[in-house]
Amino acid sequence: MDICISHTTAVEWLLSRQDPVASGWAKPYPAGTGAPACPPTAAALLRACNALSIRPSPARPLDVLVSASNARRHCPNTLVHLQQSAQGNGMFLSLGRGVGLCAPPLAFAQACTQLDDQGAIALAYALCSRFSPQRRGWCERAGRRALCQPAHLERCAAAVCAPGSRRAQRAASLVAGGARTPLAMGLAMLFSLPPRFGGYGLGQARFDAELTLPLRGGATEPARYASCVPDVLIAREDRGQPARLVLIDCAEAGLPVARAGPRCAGATAWEHALLPRQATYVRVRAEQLRSFDAVEAQAERMRRTLGKLKPRLSPELARRYRRRRMALWKRFVVPALAPSAETYGLATLLPARA
Repeated sequence: MDICISHTTAVEWLLSRQDPVASGWAKPYPAGTGAPACPPTAAALLRACNALSIRPSPARPLDVLVSASNARRHCPNTLVHLQQSAQGNGMFLSLGRGVGLCAPPLAFAQACTQLDDQGAIALAYALCSRFSPQRRGWCERAGRRALCQPAHLERCAAAVCAPGSRRAQRAASLVAGGARTPLAMGLAMLFSLPPRFGGYGLGQARFDAELTLPLRGGATEPARYASCVPDVLIAREDRGQPARLVLIDCAEAGLPVARAGPRCAGATAWEHALLPRQATYVRVRAEQLRSFDAVEAQAERMRRTLGKLKPRLSPELARRYRRRRMALWKRFVVPALAPSAETYGLATLLPARA
């Protein structure tokens, strides 16, 4: 390996593309491979830029990883980072011609050094999602295959001795994999994260959980059922009690009008299904989610459905939690609403450049 691309540059390239290994873009390096111990040469930098199809600039420098302190030399439009502990199996990918790339779990742990807790959690959700954010807008990943799984992110963060590894490990432990849209990701964060991270803490978020629901019918009619896959499922389980569920359908709020519509033949039957006593169905709309007061009211109804007691907080702590919820809502829910979802892109997730 002549050069290793890392940190924000690696995360940006990985997020905007399909799985690099499955699509044939890259191959894993063997176990024990580490970052280069020498500074990158001009030829290696040129090969890396060609492999990534990027043009570095002072506002968008190329992040490069080295494993020796004497290799941290100044290069134009390049940030050279030092990290000596990342030598586990699958930590690096080969793009060919001596160009290496940090694998998604390692790049995530590196990026967390420049992110706050909410940003780290959102980046973990995006890496484990089934959508691919672009510079402008987003698209669904081919084969609906995520770049990695939350457990893999957590294991890698625990193995890396870096300033952001503890934050990365904490963020990965709060993530559910499989979000299909940015709005589903934002709503899962808002309703499931603990209050200290800006959420309501209502329960555990899940994606693509298929439920079979009995339809309404007369006493003499044969039983009929419909399957539905909600965009977000919030579940709360008490020991010895049936799980309480909230099914969230956000297709109309997070997709442009040209692409909106039911995703399955039985989608229109969701509201007419005789849901279990411990479940409720919620269809969110863009105009509703643009009002934070309406979101607060919806969260309160969901809390009652899930049977979660309202915590007793001091006035100061309640105001602090509300500010955190509003910050998360503005940062990850509002930008994903239609029609502004067309402009949702990598800038929403990546660390800000100095």
